[in-house]
Amino acid sequence: AGERSQGKSGLTLKKYAVPLLDARLAVLTWLPTAVQVLLLEVRTHLRMLDEEVDQVHYYFQLTFDPKVIEDNRQSVNINLENGYRQYGDRARIVAEKIAKLEQAWV
Repeated sequence: AGERSQGKSGLTLKKYAVPLLDARLAVLTWLPTAVQVLLLEVRTHLRMLDEEVDQVHYYFQLTFDPKVIEDNRQSVNINLENGYRQYGDRARIVAEKIAKLEQAWV
């Protein structure tokens, strides 16, 4: 964490697209309601995950900005660490929703 907070390295976070789901939203009505709800929840949480990626990227870029000093640098590092944590939390939610989706098909 110390090395990352000095802007020397960082985690690479990925965005995840679901183009087939996005393209087929209108025809989900034939699926069981529980499956529809879970698919939409997965899609929503993936979009929220993408927003976390954007936030973390912003704060990560600030770690390279020489104008960010002292207290501001500390705030940037805290926000960066919080962003990584929130990404992990959101990714866990997505994984749980996908597991529930798999169970809903049984």
